[in-house]
Amino acid sequence: QGLIVVPQAGQEEAVHDQVQRLIGASAFRMFDWPYIKGKIDSLIANLDTINRFLILLVTIVLALVVGLLNNLFFRQRMNEFGLLAAIGYSRWGLILRVAWESLGVTLAAWIIGVGLGVAVLSWFNMTFMLPHGLLMNIFDWNVLAVHTLPIPLMVFLFGMGTVAWQLLRLDPISIIERRD
Repeated sequence: QGLIVVPQAGQEEAVHDQVQRLIGASAFRMFDWPYIKGKIDSLIANLDTINRFLILLVTIVLALVVGLLNNLFFRQRMNEFGLLAAIGYSRWGLILRVAWESLGVTLAAWIIGVGLGVAVLSWFNMTFMLPHGLLMNIFDWNVLAVHTLPIPLMVFLFGMGTVAWQLLRLDPISIIERRD
């Protein structure tokens, strides 16, 4: 059923070729280093694809949830925006005002989130990784930017898109007369 072959140092290629000739077209699979390395590379590539898909999925879900929460917050301030529109603010002026507020909150949340993430990873590195002889590079700013910026960017764009759409349809008269 199986055969274990351990070549001597320097004889790996010759033994591999000889075993290949013995197997020929038989229904045997040789588990040599190139085969194992190919399988490992294939699995790592698959894990990388799954990881990218999960990151995209989490980004979209978080953007939708936080964007919807942003809409709820906006709805509570509808009277304020209706009054501002009634006294002469343009719709685009209101959108710009909300955009600056949202950008400030999103930027502050991103900075606090990255800071907390770095702090937790530093603690994990010092407590678990370094004692086992493993090193984790926490301060790779390229990775931090690439893996943390999509979520706040999507949240900002989705939240601002829906709020801008509502502000463009805003009727200040109905808000003042409480017909919303």
